[in-house]
Amino acid sequence: MSSTNLQTHRYVVLFHLVNQITMPGRMDHFDLMLESNGKLLTWELPRPLKTAEVIFATRIADHRMEYLEFEGDISGQRGQVSRVASGSLDWILRSDNLCECQLGGDLTGRLQLVLQTNEKHLTNAAEKNTWRLKWTGEER
Repeated sequence: MSSTNLQTHRYVVLFHLVNQITMPGRMDHFDLMLESNGKLLTWELPRPLKTAEVIFATRIADHRMEYLEFEGDISGQRGQVSRVASGSLDWILRSDNLCECQLGGDLTGRLQLVLQTNEKHLTNAAEKNTWRLKWTGEER
């Protein structure tokens, strides 16, 4: 586990408008990306962040650092992304099942993500990669 990290990193929240022709059945969603060790730890959110509201998010593949600045068409005709929020983050805790950081920029405050384990409602492999996300702060 990494503990407090004095280096400031960045985050971005992107709205992903999914191409239903190339990705049938996928829903439009938000991607939360947190910079860590030269990559972006990424979670797919079904709706935008609201302060003090719990959202269940799915951890997906790490993304390239370019997504911190990227907006537009995604390769492979997977749709388009547009930036919803961005800023700085300072890691408080980071492990395989817990991420906690302090956000600055468009979203300010504390963000906590906890991997959900032993939850009776989680029935398939995708759901078992579910994280409980809570943001306590303000939107600028």
